[in-house]
Amino acid sequence: MESNTKKYDFVLFENQEGNINHYKDVCQIALMLKQGGYNVAIADVFDEAEYCQVEGVPHISFPYHVKTKLNKGRFWQPSFIITKYQRNNYYKRIIKDLSNLTKNIYAGSYHLTLSTSWLKAVPKDVNCFFWGLRSWWMEYQKYHFFSLQTINARKLHRLFKIRKNLGLFVSEPVIKDEFIKLGISVDRLIIRPERYVNSSDINVQEPSKDNLLHFVTIGSLRSDKRIEMIVDAMKELTFPFQYIIAGESRNNYEATIKSAIEGCEFVKRLNYRISDNEFKSLIQNADFLILGDKDNYSCVTNGTLMEALLSCTPVIAPDYGLYKYYVTKYDVGLLYNPLEKDSLVHALTTAEKLKKSSFEVGLKRIKKDFMFENISKQFCEDIKALV
Repeated sequence: MESNTKKYDFVLFENQEGNINHYKDVCQIALMLKQGGYNVAIADVFDEAEYCQVEGVPHISFPYHVKTKLNKGRFWQPSFIITKYQRNNYYKRIIKDLSNLTKNIYAGSYHLTLSTSWLKAVPKDVNCFFWGLRSWWMEYQKYHFFSLQTINARKLHRLFKIRKNLGLFVSEPVIKDEFIKLGISVDRLIIRPERYVNSSDINVQEPSKDNLLHFVTIGSLRSDKRIEMIVDAMKELTFPFQYIIAGESRNNYEATIKSAIEGCEFVKRLNYRISDNEFKSLIQNADFLILGDKDNYSCVTNGTLMEALLSCTPVIAPDYGLYKYYVTKYDVGLLYNPLEKDSLVHALTTAEKLKKSSFEVGLKRIKKDFMFENISKQFCEDIKALV
């Protein structure tokens, strides 16, 4: 590790106020860096003191704190403009103080409303990393009409291409490649997987005693999950099976699901928010997770996909993007052409012939690669090569 006269090697915080879900990323990154021997601290910029408690990682508090919540009103309203101005000054003060303590900052999520004014305040000798959830935020202006967001997206994209001290953590090689195509230097893109396991032990469930092949689709259900397409293909199957559709639906999508599954005795519908324990149980006890997601402007980590693979459950998924990458690399499932029902029918029929146990070798390999100690080691090596 390069010699550093600063007090800390890394200081972490989340810039997007109220995004509690992203505080877990702050905690995970802190754990990985600590595992790699880095001296890490967490800055209490918003709610980190409450949501980012990591054993052995100190917190940095400030004698000042932002006093007003970010106004959700329209951008032309005076209250919004004033609050935004105050918020940017707050960030600038945070950056100035942290720059005296560290040469490396993780500032949380990259998003459309990031202000370039405080990003420009980051000293050139301080590296500032963000969580690059999806590359689409950098080309938002290509797909939307003229607005303040499109202007800001263009400014952010330009700034990240020019400033050598601004970098991104990304969860997948596929996402990394997308950022590279947008002109972000490869040496400022570091892979940090969102999911990991603490043991590589394989634990493929025994076949169910009811002699049915068990399929499951689970999560927050909306139209781009294409449940109706999956059910339509399943009507062509001749072997005994059960299909569990679990999770709440959004935007009136339940009417579409009800219409699709009417009269289908092979379907079990669990129309409620699935608890964490039930989520894990449904995935572990399934023979295959089925995904029908539409292709999007850019790739984004699919948490359900990784939960299934790291729980030793193979997948049946569309033949593109992230799904294609993992299924092809590890042989952990089957792919189908999302535009052809016969292709999905063929994949489902093949799944019945192969069974879950056929994918045990690939599932064991991916679990080993995603052990915490392994991904932490690689993450820290990539950081060391850059900073």
